[in-house]
Amino acid sequence: MTTTAKRWFGITAAVLWGGLALNLGLDIFHVYPRDPSIPMDSTLLAFTDASAVDRVVDFFSYFTIWSNIIAAYVCTKLAQGTFHDTPRNRILRADSLLMMSVSGIVYQLLLAPSAHLRGLQYVTNATEHSVGPLLVVGTFLAFGPRGRLQLAQVFSALLIPIVWLLYSLARGGFIGAYPYDFLNVAKYGIVPVLTTVAMIIAFGIALGFVFLGLDRALGRRAAVEATAGEA
Repeated sequence: MTTTAKRWFGITAAVLWGGLALNLGLDIFHVYPRDPSIPMDSTLLAFTDASAVDRVVDFFSYFTIWSNIIAAYVCTKLAQGTFHDTPRNRILRADSLLMMSVSGIVYQLLLAPSAHLRGLQYVTNATEHSVGPLLVVGTFLAFGPRGRLQLAQVFSALLIPIVWLLYSLARGGFIGAYPYDFLNVAKYGIVPVLTTVAMIIAFGIALGFVFLGLDRALGRRAAVEATAGEA
């Protein structure tokens, strides 16, 4: 891997870790208490007057946070040159692409219109839902590594999102609050919620096939260029 590639992976990792750290700090220190003018709904406790512990648990209960942590880890290891080609790492690489892409697109389509942001939340929101996904996908397209995304990884990458979904539904049923409104079983019913989730999963699989096709096409082009350079 080239020095330029490692540098860009390092920049991406720094942006992701920085956004996560800032967002966590805002939650821990309750920098932006809930605006009483905003009607209460069944979102997580981080937007209410919950304890610091509850706010930390809520922070790590968002799909976006899981996505950013996985992508930050992958980009950190790629920047260090220690992201070895193993089955686990292939799945994590696929997860970093699919989960960050889904996080960004679903946020823009379903969640952004109802978002209530203040101050530094604009920074963390942009980092986690816009800049981060663009950097993760952009570095993949520009630098690869190629040939490590296979059909098996596209489906294996669904495991972490499914674990998150089961956790969110189970915890939501227990505490009466969900990380995202479209998961609110009490409000919409289990069938509509699962229908929405199934549509998002199907969209994620479709994205996986897109990334798989791009990986193979870019890999072939790189091989042709390498062969031409040797001639």
